[in-house]
Amino acid sequence: MYDLMGIIYFGSGHFMARFVDKHGVVWFQDGAAAGGSFVNEGYLCDYSKQGLLLKGNRRAGITVYVWRDDTAWQF
Repeated sequence: MYDLMGIIYFGSGHFMARFVDKHGVVWFQDGAAAGGSFVNEGYLCDYSKQGLLLKGNRRAGITVYVWRDDTAWQF
């Protein structure tokens, strides 16, 4: 089974990203606006497909998935 781990958005000369942690929390990062800080945006289960495909006026360009098995998330 694959789990969504990240989304990269492109537009206006730079990119932004969302990262989904092992608890399903979505974190947003835009280094040009927030100085590299990650901002908690809630839980992945609360997002619609459209809500994930767009971030402001930027569209998702790359999605990152990770294979999950019984040993996943053991760092």
